[in-house]
Amino acid sequence: MSEGARAAWSKRGCGDSHRREPGKHKHRKCERPLSAQLSKPVIVRPGSKRCVMSGADVEVYLSQVHDGSVSSGFRALYEERLLLDVTLLIEEHHFQAHKALLATQSDYFRVMFTADMRERDQDKIHMKGLTAVGFGHILRFMYYGSLELSMPTVQEILQAAMYVQLTEAVEFCCSFLLAKICLENCAEVMRLLEDFSVGVEGVQEQLDNFLLDNFVPLMSRPDFLSYLSLERLQAYLNSDAMSRFPEIELYEAVQAWLRHDRRRWRHTDMIVQSIRFCLMTPANIFEKVKTSEFYRYSRQLRQEVDQALSYFHDVNQQPLVETRSNRIRSVRPQTAVFRGMIGHSMVNSKILLLQRPKVWWELEGPQVPLRPDCLAIVNNFAFLLGGEELGPDGEFHASSKVYRYDPRQNSWLRMADMSVPRSEFAVGVIGKFIYAVAGRTRDETFYSTERYDITEDRWEFVDPYPVNKYGHEGTVLNGKLYITGGITSSSTSKQVCVFDPGREAGGGGGGVVGWWGRRRRRRRWWRWRELSWLGRTQDTCRPRPAAARHSRQLLGEQVQNELCPLLPQDDFPQRETVRVWGSVRHPAGFLRVAGLPIHRGV
Repeated sequence: MSEGARAAWSKRGCGDSHRREPGKHKHRKCERPLSAQLSKPVIVRPGSKRCVMSGADVEVYLSQVHDGSVSSGFRALYEERLLLDVTLLIEEHHFQAHKALLATQSDYFRVMFTADMRERDQDKIHMKGLTAVGFGHILRFMYYGSLELSMPTVQEILQAAMYVQLTEAVEFCCSFLLAKICLENCAEVMRLLEDFSVGVEGVQEQLDNFLLDNFVPLMSRPDFLSYLSLERLQAYLNSDAMSRFPEIELYEAVQAWLRHDRRRWRHTDMIVQSIRFCLMTPANIFEKVKTSEFYRYSRQLRQEVDQALSYFHDVNQQPLVETRSNRIRSVRPQTAVFRGMIGHSMVNSKILLLQRPKVWWELEGPQVPLRPDCLAIVNNFAFLLGGEELGPDGEFHASSKVYRYDPRQNSWLRMADMSVPRSEFAVGVIGKFIYAVAGRTRDETFYSTERYDITEDRWEFVDPYPVNKYGHEGTVLNGKLYITGGITSSSTSKQVCVFDPGREAGGGGGGVVGWWGRRRRRRRWWRWRELSWLGRTQDTCRPRPAAARHSRQLLGEQVQNELCPLLPQDDFPQRETVRVWGSVRHPAGFLRVAGLPIHRGV
């Protein structure tokens, strides 16, 4: 259509674009030119073939094959060698292409052909810093969308992709390298990605994860020892993710790195500060550390060893020592379940670790003959106190035994017994003391309270609880021990009492540590609202004797749906009702749950 005809047609208007006015048979002419109507943006909804413009209904048809036809059209022209308007010269090889396609695929070529550069009007362009093999694959990728990668050619292809700023090709190269990485080529892959400063998100993280999982085997390879720098070595040694290997193996890996180049010896003092010698065993230190040539060479190493040996010697002080050298290598605490297994002749306390939902791992190592009732955590040391044990008569009796679990060495240690055998009591940790409050045996219920001095490994009585009670729970807040719930005689209790170890019983002068004060009741206080139904059914709110005997378990009915399905199914018969709150009672024994950082390399 000529310009004159188009203008005349535009002046006539488009009657189809308007509705008829009432009472008239003719269409009202459109006074806007057609160019003005089509200049407005058309909004095409995904999957829709029609959209509505303001002022007019316009049918827009969206091609489902347009993108593919454009790409296939360029491929056809490329294969038939038609309309090729640029030649790229690389290593005496000539690559013909279309400027339009290069500009749409690569930011590098877009700037070259659109900005004020001399190459914009040139038919032949010399490109340096590339190989013909690498660019050939990249050019084919821009036309066909496929990239053939192999270990012999990936370096040249990655170099070309980085050069022409082809992001998708760079990501493909990185994915290929990460999929092919192994012990034999790890150093080569790391050097390659570092040389080209690849900034693809997630690449460095995956590379570090592979190295952390294979650190010790890699440190036995000369090519990796040559590549690994001091900064990277220290970063890996300081990482808590290096929990797969025993600490002595990390020390031997450091020795291999130092021996690889004599000039590295001057860094010994700096590197050994990243080794956590308290995670080793005394035998490892005497047999493998003190006998090495670096022990005589490094003063810092000798100081670290002396501190570790002092740590091992003072056993009782260990839970209160918090240093870099004894910090467990663990990224996050694991859910640890201390399980008391009831057998025909004995009870063993096993440890289950929750690896991922519904997947449990039983920690290998020694077990203790105890069905624990209370658990206290002090600087990642777990203290199991009291509970029940199998007596000479074949029956279970309240126990006064105390065991300490060290996740650094995966070992148990028998500590001083409590003054009184207790079960169904409460514990709390304040400073260097573990408090045991009230409880009962098979024959009696008592109100005595005692505390354990961690540094002295001994128990002493403190101000007793106001009444005889068992089945209660305690928590520590701001240096005070709060006791809630429990059972007194045959009824449940709503009392909330606080124990302040900083005051003396009786207001002073008595010499007995601690002071029990009963908190005033407040009906709208959420603690009282939660405790008001202890030992009662939710429907009638009447006392239920069977529930009253295990009142602290009722609070955990809402928790059981979250924890019980995660535990091993063989321990939980489906027909059994299991309630959880602090402890779980079921045919297999008692459970105590805690969050502990577990050092896997033990």
